[in-house]
Amino acid sequence: MTKRRFSYIPIVLLLFLSVLAIHRNAFAVFSAAERIPYSDFKKMIQQNMVEEVIMDSTSIKAILKPEGGQKVKKSITTIKIEDPDLIKELIAHNVKFSAISNSGWSQGLFFLWFIPMIFFLIMMSRMRRGAPGAGLMSIGKSRANLYSDKDTGVTCDDVAGVDEAKEELKEVIDYLQNPQKYQRLGGKIPKGVLLVGPTGTGKTLLAKAVAGEAKVPFFSIGGSGFVEMF
Repeated sequence: MTKRRFSYIPIVLLLFLSVLAIHRNAFAVFSAAERIPYSDFKKMIQQNMVEEVIMDSTSIKAILKPEGGQKVKKSITTIKIEDPDLIKELIAHNVKFSAISNSGWSQGLFFLWFIPMIFFLIMMSRMRRGAPGAGLMSIGKSRANLYSDKDTGVTCDDVAGVDEAKEELKEVIDYLQNPQKYQRLGGKIPKGVLLVGPTGTGKTLLAKAVAGEAKVPFFSIGGSGFVEMF
């Protein structure tokens, strides 16, 4: 009986989502509260309507005392103003107060490990499924098949019906065989030759024939593999 392998992917993903939720809640403490002017906030303190105050670098959140037997505590927010008397008033009216940090550095640090974590989960998932190219060392690795001249076994004599294309490729074959002849005249090898035509018209066979005639290696790669590589 084959023993089932225990997967850590769901545990890592659950842990990541939990940390993400905690982080979002820590910096969204002011989002659901009603916003009021700072002067109204000061009046509420003086009227003993405020139970607790939470401050960050730019805002102040106040949790109000329940009124008329209400069980749900109402919250309000206001912009933070440099007020040296605020702490004294909070102490005088027995209001609990605290502060939280929502600095840009902290959020930047979060996203610094957020992207590598996503990359790690994707790679682990691909490796677990055994997907092609799943290994970390195979990223960007060519999937081309290499054939030496003896492996192709194809020459221009084996290709029929494309005499015009063969004639145009003779110069490429000659350059591959005798590059010095063209280099003395300042010639440069072309970046490539585009063979266009429907499937089954002999494009790959013609490319093999060029490699076979010039006695150079032949690389074969599918379109999907080429797109994935580049």
